[in-house]
Amino acid sequence: MGRSAGIAGDDARPRITGEPSFELLEELDPDLIIATYGYGLEAGDFERFAPTYNLPLYAEKTSPYAQARKETQRLGERLGREREAETLLLWAERSIDESRLRLADRKALPLCLFTFFDDRHLRIYGAGSLLQNVMDRLELRNAWDRETGEWGIATVGVEQLATIGDARLVCLEPIMPHAVRMMRRSSLWQNLLAVRAHPVTTIPTLWPFGGVDVAARFASLLADKLVSA
Repeated sequence: MGRSAGIAGDDARPRITGEPSFELLEELDPDLIIATYGYGLEAGDFERFAPTYNLPLYAEKTSPYAQARKETQRLGERLGREREAETLLLWAERSIDESRLRLADRKALPLCLFTFFDDRHLRIYGAGSLLQNVMDRLELRNAWDRETGEWGIATVGVEQLATIGDARLVCLEPIMPHAVRMMRRSSLWQNLLAVRAHPVTTIPTLWPFGGVDVAARFASLLADKLVSA
């Protein structure tokens, strides 16, 4: 059989990305360790187990989706699986295009896409994020058009949602219990125009800093939710 090798994909489960198990790595005896190094992980910590490969999805001054396409091709070449990489890219493009067509009559209302940081703060996805790239390709408007950080996220207080007006709120799961309690009990939350006008749309857990598979999955999940809304 030889030694195992693998890539951690989007399996819809939360994970602790900064705390890998070195004991498990030694047991697995991998051929290659693929990660995004320099954001809490350092290649030098892993080189004693196997050769390392850096996968920089947010490292260059280009859109995360364009960078993910480039890195998919580069990784395919590194693994000798160029055909599989091209198949993945074609599938992602087709999936996003299909979602765009499904949303043809759902483009008037802007969306505000976020996750809960805690019960008082949100992380809103905007310019510079992979999810914004997907929204652009779906021809959907983002209600949050203000500044974001390096990863395309703005961390703001819940009260800032009062500034976006009439928009559909789209929340990435999981939603922590204390945030659920806040939404049930907070008069501030319940009196937001976006909350009064539309039910909050939830999207199953995905890794918003991932690659083309995540982009395609997000497009499909968003289309499913908005078409059925």
